[in-house]
Amino acid sequence: MELKYLRTFVTVADTGGVSAAARLLHTSQPALSRQIRELEHELGLRLFDRVGRRIQLTTAGTEVLARARGLLIDVESLLERAQALRGGQTGILRVGAPAQFMESFVPEFLGAFRRGDPHVDVRLIQDVAPRLLARLERGELHIVVAIGEPADTQRYASRPLCPVSVLCVMSRRHRLARRATLAVADLRAEPMLLLEQGLFARAVLEDACRAEGVSVTAVLESTGPHSLIALARAGHGIAVVPSTLKFDVSAVRVVPLVAQGRPLGRWIVVAWDRRRYLPPYGERFIEQLCAATAKTYPGRRLGMTQAIPRPASDSEPFGRPPRVLHRRRSVGRGVTGTS
Repeated sequence: MELKYLRTFVTVADTGGVSAAARLLHTSQPALSRQIRELEHELGLRLFDRVGRRIQLTTAGTEVLARARGLLIDVESLLERAQALRGGQTGILRVGAPAQFMESFVPEFLGAFRRGDPHVDVRLIQDVAPRLLARLERGELHIVVAIGEPADTQRYASRPLCPVSVLCVMSRRHRLARRATLAVADLRAEPMLLLEQGLFARAVLEDACRAEGVSVTAVLESTGPHSLIALARAGHGIAVVPSTLKFDVSAVRVVPLVAQGRPLGRWIVVAWDRRRYLPPYGERFIEQLCAATAKTYPGRRLGMTQAIPRPASDSEPFGRPPRVLHRRRSVGRGVTGTS
């Protein structure tokens, strides 16, 4: 069986059509269609149903897809392992991370890593956590940075990187600007500037509102947190954003959002698939990322991030004890620099 045919099949299934897969694989549609037909003939199964111009996986195709992904992951892992056994220090490392972490931390860290491992080709993918984990599952990424541990801890290993808290940003002239923190109940009558549903800060706020029976009014929902902050600075409401966001706080007031006296937030983790061989330079990337975030991470000037509970279980696949962030006891009264 040709591995190329399996890759073609997986790509067509992921993109939802032959034309999109052809563009991604830089080949012609007739060539891809021929490969799919030959794979179906070899397996003796129909993998796709053709409905007009659309195609969809058959029941058999869905099962074959899962097995094909596993085979391709195993093959790539074998090749990476063989390269490591040959003593090679070169290769491709595919890393995914959310936008705010990518913007505020990755540029400086990546420069330092590349100086130490100049022959490693680090390729970055920016996306939201659910899609990053889906790409990790499909074998498209070696490593992902995500907020919160993966649910499937049997399959995915992870290491905690840094805490991320939920912040309220407002004009310095706002009536609540003198508060050291804001509770969820304080937002009840305020015009709110919120990120779109599904993004971390919005999801945490909604969970806390449901728990306390509080409803808030959004005057704007956006995927762009900097737009929300600009409106908050001009006095049009309170923006709720994550502490991983990098922005100038000189013209605004920034305080943590709390529930029952505790800051709202979670830890960011770096995760990878246990089933897949992680090359030595991937291990080095994780170790250096953990060390770098322990020293300086987005939002670390906000003292209350230290009160966010660290994940209970740290996966340590490299035979070394977990790193521990030294927690400060002081509680900040806001942000005095860039977060």
